[in-house]
Amino acid sequence: MSKTKSVALGLGIGAVVLVGGGALGMVATGSFVTINPGEVGVVYDLRNGTLDDTLQQGFHVISPFQNVNKYNVSQEQLMLTSDKPSDVDEDDFEDHHIDGVAKGGGAIKVNLQVQYKFDEERVPEIYQKFKGKTGEYIVEHYMSNKIISSTKAIIANYSVEELYPVTDKINEELKKQLDDELNSAYGIRIVEANIVKTTPTKEVMKKIDAKVQAKQEKEKAELDMATAEAQANTNKVKAEGEAAVAIEKAKGQAEANRVVSQSITKELIEMKNAEARLKHGWVEVQGADSVVVKGK
Repeated sequence: MSKTKSVALGLGIGAVVLVGGGALGMVATGSFVTINPGEVGVVYDLRNGTLDDTLQQGFHVISPFQNVNKYNVSQEQLMLTSDKPSDVDEDDFEDHHIDGVAKGGGAIKVNLQVQYKFDEERVPEIYQKFKGKTGEYIVEHYMSNKIISSTKAIIANYSVEELYPVTDKINEELKKQLDDELNSAYGIRIVEANIVKTTPTKEVMKKIDAKVQAKQEKEKAELDMATAEAQANTNKVKAEGEAAVAIEKAKGQAEANRVVSQSITKELIEMKNAEARLKHGWVEVQGADSVVVKGK
């Protein structure tokens, strides 16, 4: 091997050793963190505080002076309900429905379903605001309470009849209010918010049933009245039509009679008499000095 080649080979080996040593040194002095799909990592640096840039999905090496907290930024679901989902064991289920009071004082039980997600760009800000609390902690201790209080406030604006069942209009209003409040306070966006079920108390339900029955009876009476009025109008139109036809018929007959009466003359009467005499077998013919009678 030539001297030149030996030197080049030596330099190459040295570079590999240097790079490898650097990597080993980083491994020895730092640590690794894996960010899973649907997560971001908030980096807190002891020297610089919370970094603005988050760690994205993948494998990362961090320094000994850094700590990483993972935030789930994928869409999640929160159920505040009294109905146990089919995929949850009876022992693991807890009733978290919302007890609200409707406009006018009617008590009502509400089952709520919320789809939400953390705003990825605001995660470092939220991490600082809540002093390093995890996303799960913020959802459990802050977001849930805000959702409950806001839902109760919305319910208080509507009567029990308007909430049983809930309309799309109310759910849209709830979604907008929750999104505005939670995004401002916690960097959480509301994808959907639906009151999936409302259950009034038995006393309130009796009142609702009575009102529904009274409304149905009123609607039936109004329908019967409308039907009777429609039938009366139909009969009136029919009678008026028949009267108009009779009047026109009478006018036609009167006109015919007038024409006939005007056409009867003395000559016509004499001609008809002659026709009758001829038909019934007798005729009188008068000449200048004699009368001939045939028949009787």
